[in-house]
Amino acid sequence: MALNRRSVRILAVSGSFVLAAALWGSPAQAHEMRGYHGLDEAWVYASHLEMEVRDDECDGHKVFAVVNLRDGRSTSIVDDDGCSGNTGGGRWSVEVASFYVCEDREGCGTTVRVS
Repeated sequence: MALNRRSVRILAVSGSFVLAAALWGSPAQAHEMRGYHGLDEAWVYASHLEMEVRDDECDGHKVFAVVNLRDGRSTSIVDDDGCSGNTGGGRWSVEVASFYVCEDREGCGTTVRVS
């Protein structure tokens, strides 16, 4: 079956859209996600390989995030200096699967599932 010029153009344009979509990525692959416990917060960056946690309440309670990685390991990151505005953070070679923010003696927020 021979292709005429119109068919070739349609195939070329269609292929370009498919290639662009594959290279660009979907919105679910490129966004930051945040979790809270009261005003305290943690967030995972768009790469899903790096996170930070920040104590935004000057109440003397240590704030940390429990981090579950895609390979099944769990770890935590801590904001050690209270509500100074600084953060605690972590970076891994495996993507974050989920996390939640906790405050000593006050409990934890809901689990954020990273997509």
